Amino acid sequence: RILSLELVKRKYTKAVMFGADGGVISATDTLYKKNVVVCRGSFRPPTLVNIDMLDCGKKMLQKEVGNDEPVVVLPEISMSKLLERAEQVNNADFLARVDLMAELGHNVLITNFDNYFEQILMLDNYQSTCSGIMGGLGELFGHMTKLYIYPVIDDNDNTKWRKIDDLNFDKSIKKLVEHLKDNQLIIDVKDYDKKLIGIWSRTILAMIKDGKSGWEKMVPDKVAKKVIRDKLFKA
Repeated sequence: RILSLELVKRKYTKAVMFGADGGVISATDTLYKKNVVVCRGSFRPPTLVNIDMLDCGKKMLQKEVGNDEPVVVLPEISMSKLLERAEQVNNADFLARVDLMAELGHNVLITNFDNYFEQILMLDNYQSTCSGIMGGLGELFGHMTKLYIYPVIDDNDNTKWRKIDDLNFDKSIKKLVEHLKDNQLIIDVKDYDKKLIGIWSRTILAMIKDGKSGWEKMVPDKVAKKVIRDKLFKA
């Protein structure tokens, strides 16, 4: 398992996949001819919001492709930001997150991908690419891909959830955004759990490090028990 992480860390490969038993598995065999829901996150630790995102994504895709088509849910954890900042990548920390997701029955994809497609409408993200925003969006949506947009709480109004219509973007790409919306390439998640408002991994992580209680209710029971039992994320 450590060898596989080192391959990603040293950029000998772009990604490795771990199975629901925590062991390394073949991504090609697992994903071949499958419909896949990918959700990038830190999962440090996995929260109830993370799980709701995965569940909502699976339900939406399953509805689109039909009940007879297999749908694979795939959490993705990227090393890209750590590698970009030349920070140490802690193998034990990544494996702890893999094992926590395994407790919940999920495969996990560990990558060094530096594309942040969740920020697809920010022009600054394309300054260093020769193809610009058109090339970036073409690469993303060119393979039967759609984005399911999970709402986020507004920073200035904790009673309001920001959705697709609340996105901020440069006026120069207004027609492009309308094209994505009109063709159902970006779609709002509607059946999300509103009770999970305000749960963030970084908040839970800070509470764990400070020895505060209450975070246990923000994560699945299996996650809370394993974090406590194995004394994870203390450092």
